[in-house]
Amino acid sequence: MRPRFSFFRFLAHLSAFALVLTVVTRSFAADAPEAGAAVAAGEASRFTETQREYIHSYILQNLPDFPREVAVVTVERFLSELQRRSPGEFDRLLSPDFPLRKYRSLLFQLIGAQLTGPAQVALREEVARKRLEAILESQAVGKVVGALDAATALAKIKAMAPVHPRRLVEGRMDDDEVELLLRKDREAGAAPAPAKPKVLTAADIVAEFGRRNQEGAAWQKLRALTIHSRLRTAAGEDLEVFLLRMRPDRFRMAIVAAGATRFVISYDGAKYWQQAPGRPAQEIPAKTVGASRYLSEFVDPLVAESGVSFERLPDGADGAAKTYRLSVRRADGSTYVAWIDQETFRQIGRETDDQQIIRYSDFRMVGGIALAFREESTDAKGGKAVLTLVRATPDAGLIQALFEPAGAGAPDYFALERMLAGATPIPAK
Repeated sequence: MRPRFSFFRFLAHLSAFALVLTVVTRSFAADAPEAGAAVAAGEASRFTETQREYIHSYILQNLPDFPREVAVVTVERFLSELQRRSPGEFDRLLSPDFPLRKYRSLLFQLIGAQLTGPAQVALREEVARKRLEAILESQAVGKVVGALDAATALAKIKAMAPVHPRRLVEGRMDDDEVELLLRKDREAGAAPAPAKPKVLTAADIVAEFGRRNQEGAAWQKLRALTIHSRLRTAAGEDLEVFLLRMRPDRFRMAIVAAGATRFVISYDGAKYWQQAPGRPAQEIPAKTVGASRYLSEFVDPLVAESGVSFERLPDGADGAAKTYRLSVRRADGSTYVAWIDQETFRQIGRETDDQQIIRYSDFRMVGGIALAFREESTDAKGGKAVLTLVRATPDAGLIQALFEPAGAGAPDYFALERMLAGATPIPAK
């Protein structure tokens, strides 16, 4: 039985809660340092657990927000490269006199090579700064660059040709090349000329959005999100909306009126389905799901890492706020236009492909990510709906069974929604 509610299409477009999400493509650099292959799935590492943990702990001491899954690959690459370059020193890796600081630049180079997503811009720059710090501490470079500090060195390299800072932060620049750049700058004896104001590309805007709308690598660390919201429809009806999301693409959305669940729509990783109280679950063919399929996109469109392209459109304004306008195209060809505030880099609006205008406000940090607690939607006929977030819980203990339809003889499937509604009641007006 298909839902009959006029607000259903509106719900499928709500992006502040990651209901409509996309991703940006970023590939690993082809000329990154070859430091040995990462451990394939199911393949045993040729290094001991103690060796791996020693390097992993050192990484976390310097970069507490470094993603663990990326750290595992980096550790293997570093140990492989250390063993290849200096087998004698590798053999005394765990001894008290092992000169780990001697290999800091190599370690940070390999770390930078693994940070490929636009959401990791700030972390990549921090890694590049720490690598420069390691190089500047070495005796050979210290004699040339004197007291030049890492932050100043990074600023000077960023003021050079664009290829230099890009190769540095992506871990594609060997120590010899870095030292040469530092020598040239020192010998020039002059501060770089003031940079001309940069015209931001679509990729620049996406990268800055990712940096400004999360703390560190919060989006990558987030595994699940539960949202309870209140909806005033264009027809004046007051409803509750419960949304459960879990990586990589599971979602469950329930519509509740006066404490009773009207229906649930969900994706369990293989199929879409919907269910109403007293009725069996009904599978929904993917081709008929429509915009609801975007509920399965877990990560916000402007901080994800693959599958979507961006185009910068002429700038706009929403009231006093000047905006960047980005056309966002998914792999299936659907598009929308994101409005990015030029001062805050919050997404304050969106133009959908069915002529809706959605405005976002009341931004708050939840689990290290920025969420809009208020959304106003105006459809092509002028009808307005308002959705207000009541509660958002990051990394709630969700399991696969919550996203699957109830089987025959199963307990009341809608007890979860009643429990959530009872835990956070919406006061009557």
